[in-house]
Amino acid sequence: MSFEWIESHARAPKIMKTSSNSGIVKLDAKGTRFSDNREVWHMEVAGPPWNSTSRHACGDSKKTIRTDIFNLVMLLRDHLDCKVELGTRLKVFTTQVIETRMTLYAMNMLEDGRFLATELATAVLPFTFSSRGKYNAILRMMSIFHAEMTNQEALLKEMDREVLRTEGKTVRDVLRLPADMELE
Repeated sequence: MSFEWIESHARAPKIMKTSSNSGIVKLDAKGTRFSDNREVWHMEVAGPPWNSTSRHACGDSKKTIRTDIFNLVMLLRDHLDCKVELGTRLKVFTTQVIETRMTLYAMNMLEDGRFLATELATAVLPFTFSSRGKYNAILRMMSIFHAEMTNQEALLKEMDREVLRTEGKTVRDVLRLPADMELE
């Protein structure tokens, strides 16, 4: 993966670009997979470690969910004819930091086309020498993220091996952008 930091432009929200909406969304960081040049991870940091505003945290949370949905839709559009059971295993990831808490989330599509965000790990960032033991949780989170990314690579290979149109429901049959999705 390649990583970009500080006010990186998200590509996927541009699918909602209109004459009145630029589709521009800036992220605090993003990770792009080399194999298909798709954004599969991003990070939002809601202000400083202390005294962050709830308005900023709520705004970042909404932006995170929307960006995850757009990123996942962009991934799934590359696999519209695969079995929906495989499509539901495809994920995008987010790390969100609010005050001193860092949380890793994954988002995937359900078989009925709805989206599900799941917390994978959380850690408190150590800002003092006496709290250095909290680094274990950060290392655990990094290990979980690595394992998830490795699993996604294997899943993509499995999806690419499907050459015949599948019987039953496909991703094309259930994938829909939520009607109330608007960029703000």
